[in-house]
Amino acid sequence: MAIDDFIEPQAFRPAVPGPGLDEETAAFFNANGYAILRDHVPSETLDAIRGDVEALVQQNYRSQKDIHLKSAQVGDALPTDLIQGTVERFNGPSELLQSFAFTKLPNEVRTKHWHQDGVYWGLSDSRVCCLFVPMTATTEDNGCIWFVPGTHKLGRMYHRVATDEFGLQNLECEMSAFRDPVPMILQPGDAVIAHTYTVHGSFHNTTDEPRISLGFHFRNQETELRLPEPYRKAQAEKLGRDPAAAA
Repeated sequence: MAIDDFIEPQAFRPAVPGPGLDEETAAFFNANGYAILRDHVPSETLDAIRGDVEALVQQNYRSQKDIHLKSAQVGDALPTDLIQGTVERFNGPSELLQSFAFTKLPNEVRTKHWHQDGVYWGLSDSRVCCLFVPMTATTEDNGCIWFVPGTHKLGRMYHRVATDEFGLQNLECEMSAFRDPVPMILQPGDAVIAHTYTVHGSFHNTTDEPRISLGFHFRNQETELRLPEPYRKAQAEKLGRDPAAAA
């Protein structure tokens, strides 16, 4: 069976160079589906939010969603040029879908299977991006994210259900047809902008230090979420709002 049989085609909308987005960075993002933004976050901003993030991670390290609502410092940074403004240079006028903190503890065996973020939402088009902001250095040894360049142009792919080391179910896509993934070797202050259909995953932390990062998913203001109705109702009750609306 051909790889195309597993794909729902959705045309990639290229980033357009302009104020704050140079031609080289836009071209790299358009070709690969991600771009590393070196020294993007000032040290004083990281220092301001670090205490809140580390405290929240200690409360529940596996899942810290809506972190912009739990930390005033993160909430203050969210609508600024640093986060939302950066995403909008790649994705056009955008609204927040979700924010989160993701942690891998020291020497933790934890797999995030190869997947596309956009498969979880059922999008009317492909205009969704995520900005990843590492709070700690990320390396191959501590379970950094790996991206598969060019997969953002495939549209939404078929995913199967996979179970991680904690018995939690996630989605996983087929990797056999793709070229080698690229590790995101980052320092605090760097950031990564990634398209929602760029295949990525991460693996175990084999070091004695935690890996902590923040993520901010935004959709273009014209992009609709087409969630299955039972899921939509259940999430609406849980969140107290329409999950397909802006956060």
